[in-house]
Amino acid sequence: MLRWSGKLPHHPARLGDLRGKVTGDGAFHTSPLPHESPLRTASRLAFPAIVLAAALWARLAPWSQVFGGDHPQIIGDSDPHYHVLRAERWLVGAPGAPWRDPALDWPRGADVPWPPLFDAILAGTARAIEGPIVERDDLVAVAAVLPVVFGLLFVALSAALGRRVLGPGHG
Repeated sequence: MLRWSGKLPHHPARLGDLRGKVTGDGAFHTSPLPHESPLRTASRLAFPAIVLAAALWARLAPWSQVFGGDHPQIIGDSDPHYHVLRAERWLVGAPGAPWRDPALDWPRGADVPWPPLFDAILAGTARAIEGPIVERDDLVAVAAVLPVVFGLLFVALSAALGRRVLGPGHG
């Protein structure tokens, strides 16, 4: 017999493995949940897999525009261009990088108003893949792939969080 101590178990991930009820004497009785059949597991994972596949398709739809020529191209608005520029300046050790940009508010220069986490990940990933010398085309290629990876991770994280908050059968 297990008595409720008012404290969570040491392994909160195992909470889903137990089913319990409090009896009239205040004891908390538990019994293991029945294990899921393979068919049930497959059907439970099918919808998240379809959502991930749709997210991947949406992110890779412009792939031929980005990687179709001699050099990778940045498409869309100008934000990705600035991320590549900022990561490039960071890698070559430009003065003030990544916190100050001499071209913003020319001729005085200005502090960059957004944090450099994405640019740091971009620069670090390109350096890890390409070695100590990173060309601009390498940064552009990494800048094109990172949002795909982050987008898929976000979709998976959202599904896991939805399942955690809303319970089994959700997320």
